[in-house]
Amino acid sequence: MALLCTAAAQSGCATRLDFDHVSAGRHDAGDASAGDASVADASVADASVADTGVARPSVADTSVKTDAAASVPDAAAPGQITPSDAAVLGASPSDASDVPASDVPDDGGIDGGLGPDPGLFSCRSQSPEPYFCDDFETYALTEQWDDVAVYPLKPVLAGSIAIDSSASRAGHDSLLVQINEGVSVCQSCVSARATVNLPELLGPTRLTAEFDLQVEQFDRTPGRRIVLFQVVWGTTEAGFTHHTLQLESTGGGVRAGLVEFDIEPETPGGTDPSPPPAEHGFMPIPALSRWVHVTYTLEVKDLSGVGNTAELTVDDLSVFDDAPTFGLRTADVHMEIGVPWVDMTMFTAQDKSKSWRVRYDNVLVRNEPR
Repeated sequence: MALLCTAAAQSGCATRLDFDHVSAGRHDAGDASAGDASVADASVADASVADTGVARPSVADTSVKTDAAASVPDAAAPGQITPSDAAVLGASPSDASDVPASDVPDDGGIDGGLGPDPGLFSCRSQSPEPYFCDDFETYALTEQWDDVAVYPLKPVLAGSIAIDSSASRAGHDSLLVQINEGVSVCQSCVSARATVNLPELLGPTRLTAEFDLQVEQFDRTPGRRIVLFQVVWGTTEAGFTHHTLQLESTGGGVRAGLVEFDIEPETPGGTDPSPPPAEHGFMPIPALSRWVHVTYTLEVKDLSGVGNTAELTVDDLSVFDDAPTFGLRTADVHMEIGVPWVDMTMFTAQDKSKSWRVRYDNVLVRNEPR
């Protein structure tokens, strides 16, 4: 399946941001009593291909640094964000107004999620205070998220990820993510995403992530897929578990489904083949300028995976509600929205990416130890 590229193999693979956590109401990535600004250091990973030739997702090392000096980027590092090129992430994606009215399904409208009136949602009004919240109204993207990245940047810019004021579910702004046309196969590494670090699993926990989503444009080739949300547990040394929400084109619409990955750890002698992804049923969802509310809930009862349950809903549609196939790793947990990766495993050498455009609003995460 499609995957992220590993930074160890290609230092110029991704844009990279280091920054201080300054906003109220977000998660604390470090020890507040230490007095140092908490600094996250994350990068997009290179494509990692098992010996069997099947591409598999891998992730960046998102370990937290508490040394404020670490936030100063090396100006000479290839692919790293500097003040002069930071606008790449904020480049204005193409106007959403080009969606033909005839493409919008007449399904009575969507009005679910985040309370009785999702249009009144605000992070400041959430009680109890969530682990993480972003309504895209107050802070810059890089003040809220631990890493924001687009890959590749050259020879063709993969896309853009930026706060945008042309549409929203609540307030004035939302997060608009676009994948551009014309990017070559690139070992399934096309990515435009935002990452937030989550607490390591130490025992029974309920993890809930929810957000509003609007699909504005998609690849009309049936079967083409992107990942638009994922939670990842693990490290290169320990292996990884991925829970991914994927969007699949049917030609005239889109379907959503939960796909799990269990990635074997890398070893000096090579990586053992990983089991096939656990792909659960895909369900049609409203698309093209219709807001839907996505909720992902994971009940962790045993870190090995025994007795755990996961639920994924889109508005009132249950996409998945069952026990996950794979157990979880306990270290380095993070969540990504946007387009963490485009599935190019079915592309031929001549195929190039087609445009996808998705919009997010009202992202909320609760992490509740039991």
